[in-house]
Amino acid sequence: MKTFVKIINKDNVVIYSDLLKEQEHYFSLCVDQNILIDKCDFSSKKIRHGKLTNEHGIAYLFTYDHDLINKPRYFKEKLRVYSEQLIEINNIKSKLVHDIQVDNRRLIHNITSFNAHNIQELYLIVPEEKLSKDYKAIKETVKSYLLNDPDAVADAFLRIAKNSIAMKAEFTVFKKLDGGPSTLQKQTHNIRKVILTVLHVFYQDFKELDVYVSVEENDKFLKFDFETIRVALYHIIDNTVKYILPNTQLKIKFIENYVDGSYSILFDMISMEIKNSEVNDVVREGYSGVYARQGGKNGDGLGLYIVNKILNLNHSELIIHINQSPFYSKKVDNINYVRNIFELKFNNISGIHVH
Repeated sequence: MKTFVKIINKDNVVIYSDLLKEQEHYFSLCVDQNILIDKCDFSSKKIRHGKLTNEHGIAYLFTYDHDLINKPRYFKEKLRVYSEQLIEINNIKSKLVHDIQVDNRRLIHNITSFNAHNIQELYLIVPEEKLSKDYKAIKETVKSYLLNDPDAVADAFLRIAKNSIAMKAEFTVFKKLDGGPSTLQKQTHNIRKVILTVLHVFYQDFKELDVYVSVEENDKFLKFDFETIRVALYHIIDNTVKYILPNTQLKIKFIENYVDGSYSILFDMISMEIKNSEVNDVVREGYSGVYARQGGKNGDGLGLYIVNKILNLNHSELIIHINQSPFYSKKVDNINYVRNIFELKFNNISGIHVH
C-alpha cells in the first residue's frame, strides 16, 4: 500500500505533492501530526495521516501502509524527517527548476536564432516583396533569381545547411545528453565520411578565412552513436572556425594506437593560444579562454563542454595538446596564436575493422 506526501514551503507554494484529489479533503482537515482513522470516507480502509508545520513550511503524510498505521512512532518519525528537510527539499527543487529553465531558454533562443538566419538567407536570394506581388508567379520569380545568381544561391544553401545542422545539434544535446548512455544507438560508421558530412557546411567559413582544410584518406569504421558524435564534430569544427588563424591550414589526421587499442582523430591547427592553466578549464561549462574573451570571440562556453560530455558517453575523450612542435608563434591584434592539436580519442575499439 502506498504513502502519499505533500510538502509546502514557507511561501505557501507546493514543493511536491502526490495526493489524490479526494485525499486533499483530509489534508485541509488535518490539525495534528498523528491521526488514526478507522474508516476512510472514500476507500473504507484504515488510514493514518498527519501534518507538521514549522517556520519553513508544512509536511503532510497520508498512508494505507500497515507498518505506518500499526506503528505510530514510525509514522511520526517519517513525518518529522520530511519536516526537518523542508529547506533542503525546497532548495533542490529550486535548483532543478532553474537548471531546466536555463536549458529551455538556451534551446529556444538558439533555435529561434538559427531559424531567423535561415529565413534571412532565403530572402537574401529572393526579396520578400517580390514574392508578395503575384501569388501565381511565385515559382517563376524564384526560378529567375536562382538562375540569375547561382553563386549566391550556393553560398546561401551552405549557410542554411550549417544552421540546420546546428538546430539538429541543439535538439540532440537536449534529448540525448541528459538521458545518458541508454539513449545512444551505437553502430559502426566510416569516421572520415562522418567528418565530411559536418565539414562541408563550414566550406564558406573556411573560404572567407582563407584556411586550407586537408583530411587524410581513411577507411576506418568505428562504433559510436552517430547523432551525438556528429554534434561533437560540429562543435569542434565550429570552435576551429572561431579561433583558427586566417591564411593557415587545418589538418585532420587519423592515428591508430595498437598498444592501448585506441583510435584518434587529430585536428591540427594554428589557433589562439590556450594557456597551461586553462587546459582543464576550457572543457568546463560556461568557461571561455583568456584570448577568446580578449578577442571578443567568447560565446556561451558550451562548445568544448558538450564535446567532452558527448565523447565520455561514447567511451571516448577530448585531449587538448597545446603549443605543439614544430613550434609556431604569432601575435595578431595582441592575441597569441600557436600550434594546437585537438584529439578525439576513441577507446576500446578492438574488433572494429577497416572496410
